[in-house]
Parts: sequence; structure tokens; C-alpha cells
Amino acid sequence: IDGEHYGIIPGTGDKKTLLKSGAEKLCMTFRLHPQFIVERHLLNNGHREYEITCRLLTDNGSFVSEGVGICSSMESKYRWRNQLLQCPKCSQELRKSRNDDGFYCWAKTGGCGSQFAKGDPIIIDQPRGRIENPDLADTFNTVKKMAKKRAHVDATITATAASALFSQDL
Repeated sequence: IDGEHYGIIPGTGDKKTLLKSGAEKLCMTFRLHPQFIVERHLLNNGHREYEITCRLLTDNGSFVSEGVGICSSMESKYRWRNQLLQCPKCSQELRKSRNDDGFYCWAKTGGCGSQFAKGDPIIIDQPRGRIENPDLADTFNTVKKMAKKRAHVDATITATAASALFSQDL
């Protein structure tokens, strides 16, 4: 089903990409059973990379296909965060005043209601924009699952000779 099992990922061309649910459906249809081998690599500054091999086996355990997936916390969507200005009293996001004379912590959205002058160093000296993810450990499970999905899709495309129909996720 288009949009559920496969789809076109914006910005990657016109070829349809096999999604995880599509790989699972194809494996079920062809009675293929995935077996995963996980390798974890520790990288600099607390980052991790997972390399996962997916072996597809038949009901009687015969080998059919193999695929590899790699994902790392160094990939930009896991490595970086957009740091916004925060209230030094309650850590909620600050907003600029309408007349641009300072910042305020909006109580209606869970803030404390504090106000700060435009040039207040406690506000303007805060890091902002693209910063290293301060909670890398929060990404490790996601990175591992992404590598697993990539390996499964790769093995499924190979086993079912579906590369004429689908690409690997890009």
C-alpha cells in the first residue's frame, strides 16, 4: 500500500522507497525470518555507531539473503539540536517582547512570567542555534533501531529481487 509499505521520500527522486512495514510484509509473504547480528562501535565524545547485519532464513533455517545497516549518533539529526533562549529561572523557552525591548517567559505556556531586559547578559550570552546534543544517550536506542531497519530493508530487497521496484531508504 502506497504510503504505508512504500513511498516516495521528498527530495530523493521518483523511485519508491521500501519502508519497514513493507519489508515485514514481504518477509511474511515469502515466509522469510530475519535474524539480526548487532555490532556496537564506541566513537569519540560518547557517540555510538551500530552496524547490524540482517540474515533472512526460510522456515527450515536455510539462508536466503543478507543485508547491512549502519546508523550513528554522529548523523546530523541525532548529533545536533537547535538551542533556543531559555529562562534562567525555570528553563522554559523565552520569547521576544513585541516592542523588541527584551524577553519574557510566558506563564500561559508553562513559564514563570519573568521578564528580562534586551541586553541582559544572562540571556544574550546563552548559546543558541545549532549545538551538540546534550542528551546523546536518548538517541542510542533510536540509532540502533534505525540501523536494524536499514539492514532488514536491504536484506528484503535483495531476497525478493525487489530492487527494480524499490530503493533502500535514502
